[in-house]
Amino acid sequence: MKWLKDLFKKADIQEYNIRVDQLFDWFITKSEPTVEEIKQETRKKLLKIQTETEMVQEKIVSLNAAALQNPQIPEKARQIMQSNRENYVRYVQTFLVELEVPKHPNMDEVQVFISRFEEQLANLKKFTAKSYYVLKEFFAHELTEIAKHINALDVLVRELHSPSYRQLVDIKKQIIQLENSLKSTHTLSSVVAQEKQSSNTLSGLIQATQEHIDDLKSSKAYKSLEDLQQQKQKLLMKVKHNETVLLGEFSVLVRPLKKYSHICLDGKELIDAYTENPFKALNEDVRFHILQILQDLKQHLQQGAVPLKDRELERAIEKINTISKTHLENLLAIHASLKEQLSGLDKRMLLNNVLREIEEQEYKLKHLQDKHERAQKNLTKLEQNTTREDVLHLRSVLEDKINELIDLPINIIIDEQELKEEEALESREIEDEEFDEDIPKEVQVRTVR
Repeated sequence: MKWLKDLFKKADIQEYNIRVDQLFDWFITKSEPTVEEIKQETRKKLLKIQTETEMVQEKIVSLNAAALQNPQIPEKARQIMQSNRENYVRYVQTFLVELEVPKHPNMDEVQVFISRFEEQLANLKKFTAKSYYVLKEFFAHELTEIAKHINALDVLVRELHSPSYRQLVDIKKQIIQLENSLKSTHTLSSVVAQEKQSSNTLSGLIQATQEHIDDLKSSKAYKSLEDLQQQKQKLLMKVKHNETVLLGEFSVLVRPLKKYSHICLDGKELIDAYTENPFKALNEDVRFHILQILQDLKQHLQQGAVPLKDRELERAIEKINTISKTHLENLLAIHASLKEQLSGLDKRMLLNNVLREIEEQEYKLKHLQDKHERAQKNLTKLEQNTTREDVLHLRSVLEDKINELIDLPINIIIDEQELKEEEALESREIEDEEFDEDIPKEVQVRTVR
């Protein structure tokens, strides 16, 4: 009964442990029987396609030679029939000539042939549709035979699509993808580490720069600078007030002066200057010519030569009476004194370098913050790229696909150091492993009973 036990004895199953860098060549070798099987099937189908093509050609010859069942049809109908027959035969024969059925089962050529056939068949149907329906009225049997063999040809070409070949191509692509992903993950880990180090360095520089700015702002030099800035603001307010005093005085005289400028013989430009910007005009009017103009204006106002309302006239004369050379000189003296004080403050502020240093540090801080923000964004993008989990998932998918296609259990070995993480290898270990010592470590075969 030993033969019976041997019959039912479970066959040994070889399971392969293949390194990623050995996987592509190993798969090419192990898939050769599958590839050969696909080629054999494809070769048979190509022969059938060639035979069917010849059948279509024979039927076209028959159509071309076929005689009308009713030769008594009108000449016009005969001409229409003949024209459409010639058109139909020409297109079908062109279709057959351009078909170029592959002579060898080269799968790349076969895929090109399938794509080209689908396009050529679509064009054939498009350009022969009218002729086909016309000819059915005259040669229904011949047309049916041709259509039957063209449809059979279409079915045979569609059968050239090989799921196994598609799987082969996909597996090859995914093996390359796994290799690239592994390299990418290895490189990515190094780049991420560098980016993190760069980001941490920038964070340290940002903190140090901010602390330096805070120290500068709490220094005696900065406090002194703040005092000088406050003094400057007070002086600027006094300058503004001094200018406002003169502006207020001349605001009453603006309208009278403008009316007077139309009738005066001299001084129009000076009048325009004072009505536009009194303080600027006063600084440029070193001989106080405005005083004479104001006296002339007063005289014309009193004579009624400048038409104004009574109240406006009174206010204008009152204001002219208050503006004297001494008054204007006092305003200019106050202004000059304030400007001198401001100049002194500016010089003292220039000697205080703390503000310049703070500005330099704040510029540096902004530059570091922008650089840190870019580094963080780049780090986020890098971390969203190929991850360890992606690599392990792709490995699992490949193992299943290879096993399904060539019926060989396989474990794809990945160097965990390249992934920069430890994996629980115990989950992939099987007890009582027996490795063949004659087989290289790169392609180990183990027997599982």
